Amino acid sequence: MFRHRRATVVGMMWVTDNGTKAKLMQVDIYRRPEADNKVSYLLVPHGQEIPQEATNTDWALRKQDVHIDETAQHLDSYEIDQPSAQISEKGYAITGVTHQVPVGDGRIP
Repeated sequence: MFRHRRATVVGMMWVTDNGTKAKLMQVDIYRRPEADNKVSYLLVPHGQEIPQEATNTDWALRKQDVHIDETAQHLDSYEIDQPSAQISEKGYAITGVTHQVPVGDGRIP
């Protein structure tokens, strides 16, 4: 995700002050509690239901219609690797078990 940058959204492209562009994807973000006071995140394309294989846990909607960089290899705030590849393959992207985010670490949007 882009943070602390001045930019303009043009269509589904993000254009920063230095002229770089990124292709954007719209997602809804869900969160669930994990052991040891940590959380995991689930990203689903905006407006789509959570795929059935991921509905067996209690996901709480955190944010809707969030724009993320479709080319991002990792989303730091949510500790999700390869979000576009995961969504293409499974219909959602999820925080890896080894990357669960501690509650209150200041990164959680």
